[in-house]
Amino acid sequence: MASGLLVSVLGAAAVLLLACNTGQGVRTAASPSGGSQGAGSQPTVTFRLTLDAAAFSNKKQITVAIYDAEQLSREAAGTATPEETFVSRDELARGLVLPSRSVSIGERYRVVVAGMAADDCNRASAAAEGTAAAEIVGLSGLAVVSTKMACPPLR
Repeated sequence: MASGLLVSVLGAAAVLLLACNTGQGVRTAASPSGGSQGAGSQPTVTFRLTLDAAAFSNKKQITVAIYDAEQLSREAAGTATPEETFVSRDELARGLVLPSRSVSIGERYRVVVAGMAADDCNRASAAAEGTAAAEIVGLSGLAVVSTKMACPPLR
């Protein structure tokens, strides 16, 4: 029991450390098991994320949301509360290591990166979905898409 508590504390410290390193806030969904184990008996996973950060604004925060299988099922009803981390474009450009508190090995997930586009008018986003096959899930070269609104000229 004590080792489970230590792992839980260390997992929470990693999320807190990530938040402190980014200088931004972090909001995570409550894990059903309350520890470093997801809904199943498998350990939770860590996502390593790289993508073209130049597609995002350097003036606004970028949101990275992690959905576990339960949150994916709640999404249609509008009641999903994914884990969310807020980062800058510079942090995104260096690559992110995001420990999840809720996605277990063998579980479905979705990771969504969203924010203001580099033109400071449109929205840019990238997403990956799959089943976590190992404790480290590498997500690289994600395609970033952007809305195509007519933006007012910059003054």
